[in-house]
Amino acid sequence: MGKYKLNIYKLMTPCVFFQLITLLIYLNENIINVGENGSALPILGIYFSLSVCVVTVLLFRYLLFIKLHIILFLLLIAWIALKIMLDLSDLEYLKQMTISTTGGILLFYIMGAFMSPSYQFLMNKDNITSALIIFIISFGLILLTLNNFFLRMRTDIFLLSDIKGAYQRPGNFLSIYYIIISFMFLLFPFKMVKNKKNKLLTIFWLFFYSITTLIYLICSQLMGSNSATGITLGIYVITLVVSLILFNKKIWLKYSINKLNIPWSKRFISYLTRIIIFSIIILTLLLIFVVLFTDFDFNKIRLLGFGSNSNSSLSTRANILFETGVEQLGYSPFIGEMNVAYYITGNSGKYLHNFILNIMSRLGLIGLLIVVFLFIHIFYDLYRQVINKTNASLHNYKNCIFNLYSFFILLYIFTFANMTTSMSWSVIWFAVGFISSPIRFISSPNKIKTNK
Repeated sequence: MGKYKLNIYKLMTPCVFFQLITLLIYLNENIINVGENGSALPILGIYFSLSVCVVTVLLFRYLLFIKLHIILFLLLIAWIALKIMLDLSDLEYLKQMTISTTGGILLFYIMGAFMSPSYQFLMNKDNITSALIIFIISFGLILLTLNNFFLRMRTDIFLLSDIKGAYQRPGNFLSIYYIIISFMFLLFPFKMVKNKKNKLLTIFWLFFYSITTLIYLICSQLMGSNSATGITLGIYVITLVVSLILFNKKIWLKYSINKLNIPWSKRFISYLTRIIIFSIIILTLLLIFVVLFTDFDFNKIRLLGFGSNSNSSLSTRANILFETGVEQLGYSPFIGEMNVAYYITGNSGKYLHNFILNIMSRLGLIGLLIVVFLFIHIFYDLYRQVINKTNASLHNYKNCIFNLYSFFILLYIFTFANMTTSMSWSVIWFAVGFISSPIRFISSPNKIKTNK
């Protein structure tokens, strides 16, 4: 029986590889078809089928552990469903809010949750060949997207000619795509922690990731998604900082001899401060290089309002908040009202574009408390894993840095959501599902020796 299980486990690498490639292809198909309705649903179905295969294979070797915060998430879904039926009696809208491929909170949470054990599997492997191939394929896919976008450009401004205002959904998919490849990129500095450093290889990977990021920024502005631009820039800086920490062998050596505690030791904070400053300098120099050594007219991009030197998307959101925010929040403060924007403004599209405030206005204090406790639980769990130092092994060090990275990525996405988006923003729910790892696999007592 043990031999049978061991053979079954050998299926993990191909299952994980094709699962992640399928997800990237699905996301890319919906990015490249900006301006059209959702596409490639069969590919999404294949992703979920492969995800079930991955979980099944893991069950042959490990015990399934479900984290408690999933109860809070399911309670939130139940409250949303109840509010929609009470306030709107609209089954189609319930579908849009839970399982649609545009803003389905449940769908994107599960999509991220299924990716989590696969990423953990890649991170724990000594051989990162699969991750390297996935990263290269993702780079090839985004190059094909960029080429397609250049063929569809307008001549007057830096924008696609046929998006028909439908940029938010592909913009969200682009953000999710970038989150995935950033986590994939991080596997390479993880690999180089203990090995003898090759400075040329380090510079090459950082340069390659920076070029990839630039392509994502170009694509995000071509489709007119300032949200995707903001997510890409923020995650790039965080990834660069954490990568430089991993490339700094002194940090690992201090940690290995118990002379450095992450994240609160003065020595680590000093390292982190210097690396952040260095990363900001690198980003600034890159932007200066692009501005000085290209003939590109930045007044043509949507981020600068196509020459108006103002961001209309941010100003519109701010106007809604300042003009009707108090009325929307005060309409039904305890249980909320899903259609509050229509009752207050006469336009259901003028809802609060601030994650927490949108939840409070539509789901009331009850929904707000569920979401606040959900995020507190997730952030505390990540923080607890950062400071958990049972020993100074390389495995613990990698887990510590990974959870620190995950903490800052989710914190940035959460902060960004509170400035620009509503509660059905697919990016944050994918990130929550992926980063919180609601399903984990742990060794059973009688298999510890085998798993080692």
